[in-house]
Amino acid sequence: MSLVRAELAKLTLRKLPFGLLAGAVGFVTLTVVIVPVVARSTAAAMPGAESLAALTDMIKAPAGYVYAGQLAVNQITLFVAILAAIAVGNEYSWSTMATTLVREPRRGRVLSAKVAALVALSVAGSLAVFAAALLLVAAVQPLLPADAASPIGGPWVATAASTWLRGSLVVAVWVAIATMLAVVTRSPAAAAGIAVGLSIGEGVLALIPYVRLVLITPNVQALQHVSGLADPAAGFGGAAADVIPAWRAALVLAAWFAASLGVAWAVFRARDA
Repeated sequence: MSLVRAELAKLTLRKLPFGLLAGAVGFVTLTVVIVPVVARSTAAAMPGAESLAALTDMIKAPAGYVYAGQLAVNQITLFVAILAAIAVGNEYSWSTMATTLVREPRRGRVLSAKVAALVALSVAGSLAVFAAALLLVAAVQPLLPADAASPIGGPWVATAASTWLRGSLVVAVWVAIATMLAVVTRSPAAAAGIAVGLSIGEGVLALIPYVRLVLITPNVQALQHVSGLADPAAGFGGAAADVIPAWRAALVLAAWFAASLGVAWAVFRARDA
């Protein structure tokens, strides 16, 4: 635990986590508040704005709480990947990894402590962004037109909580992936760039109907079928056969986490600091 506390202290003494957290909150604010309001006001004058105007309906309470929660968790994964890649990569670029290994030569403990600290900080950050998203939805309700409909029914509290809990699993997976990339590349810029590319690429794949590859990617597995956000009889691409059971999603996420840490550990153990 002392190693984990030391790693947490190192992370919280830097400005990077707080800057990324502010960026995540800013992005959610832009999507939840600015885009729907502007889209609704300009829908008649701007071609193609009708699809953006539909977001106004999506943030109408109580459905908006669930939508904003999912949006927050989806966005935080990108910032988490950047945080983990840069935090671990900087250990090599700043030559502090060697010092750490002198103090604690057991590399398994060092790697585990770094991942545990990053996961703890990232999950706490995702909760902060999630809470900010819910507060933003509550604040924007008076600005919405009276005819804005709520397309999602059911108890929103349980559904929103499920969104954050499943999203926390994805956060842990992306910490492991980014840590692995940082250990392999030993470059914060390269690791962060690859991690961002993978995260965005996964999101692009999720927009393409019938691309089966997305059924084994971490974000889609955990968030595509959060209860209340999709017709339980329809899966990705609209086919009932594509519904992702919760147990299968958990197994896929566990496989990503274990494989990423396995590669990171093998490389970390084999190379000098």
